[in-house]
Amino acid sequence: MKKYCVGVFLAALLIGISGCATNRGVMDYKVNQDANPEASNPDSAIPANAKLVMIVQVTDSRAFERRPDKASTPSLRDGKIDDKSITSRAFARKRNGFGAAVGDILLPENRTVNDVIKEATIKALRVKNYTVVEANSPYAAKATPITLDIDKFWCWFSPGAMKIAIECQITVKIRATGILEAGSEDTISGYARHRAMAANTKAWNAGLNAGVEAYIADLELKLK
Repeated sequence: MKKYCVGVFLAALLIGISGCATNRGVMDYKVNQDANPEASNPDSAIPANAKLVMIVQVTDSRAFERRPDKASTPSLRDGKIDDKSITSRAFARKRNGFGAAVGDILLPENRTVNDVIKEATIKALRVKNYTVVEANSPYAAKATPITLDIDKFWCWFSPGAMKIAIECQITVKIRATGILEAGSEDTISGYARHRAMAANTKAWNAGLNAGVEAYIADLELKLK
């Protein structure tokens, strides 16, 4: 009877997920750019002594598997792991109360994991007083180029007797000259475990946000 009640409780936790747990879900997420607004001046207001940087490339190098052994390995409900239009937006896999993989979660069609990492990186740069410019800026030629290579960006569900957990892991290799304490390249990591009563949209958002903020904090430590 006790096992039955626990099973019913675990199943009930999943009812709060945005969309059916077995189906594909869509959730938008954007990094809050509240750090050092002075570092995001328009070109006309950039001071002569500004530390100029430009993100020139973001690459998604994550490895998806059809039937992974670990929940932390990216996978898709329909197994179409070679479809870049899907994998570029995928960031999480739902699981039932017993830990079996079910539906997945994607960003909206106009958003990708690359966008999130670029936004998170910009936020950390602004905290460290770097001015981020785009390729069409008249200051682009003077900016230090930055490349980002995403190795891990994934969130997953971990069942529990009374509370579930949303875990999120991010690993990105950054390459740039003159702005990193370690030299011309470094690996930036973020991990978070968010506990909640149900794996609903609010919990997934909180788990993802915690992982992104951990990535931002690690990058801040490794920037000059």
